[in-house]
Amino acid sequence: GGLRALAQLAPVIDRAGDAQQLMMDAATIENAMKSNLLNSSDVFVDSLGTSHTALHATIFPLWLMPKSIVSEHMALGSEQAIVDFLRSKGMRCSVYGAFPFLMGLYNIESDFGQYALELMTDCESTNTWCNMLKQGATATMEAWN
Repeated sequence: GGLRALAQLAPVIDRAGDAQQLMMDAATIENAMKSNLLNSSDVFVDSLGTSHTALHATIFPLWLMPKSIVSEHMALGSEQAIVDFLRSKGMRCSVYGAFPFLMGLYNIESDFGQYALELMTDCESTNTWCNMLKQGATATMEAWN
């Protein structure tokens, strides 16, 4: 994500020659992540040599990798498996992790952001913006409760 953004900015700061290299570097990193960190269920593992999967290990790649790459790699069945995995975890990230979580969900085309919308409008769980309002917040708090 970051290298692709830099590639887009390069011409603006008179570094157009760097754009192609930045795009190639981004593709190299994305391919390495897909080759080394995706398990057989198309869920990202935490690191090399482990089978453990955590919420953060999946939401950041889903957010940072371009939507076309996410969709190109995952069949509809595996996209649903990821949504099911993320649903099983719920909003277990911090307030600061919520943005990449939600944006990653919008990159999963088979769900069309439905689960993201459910998370944003949930008034039953504690890790929600609705719960912040129930606590009297007038702006987003630094922690869920």
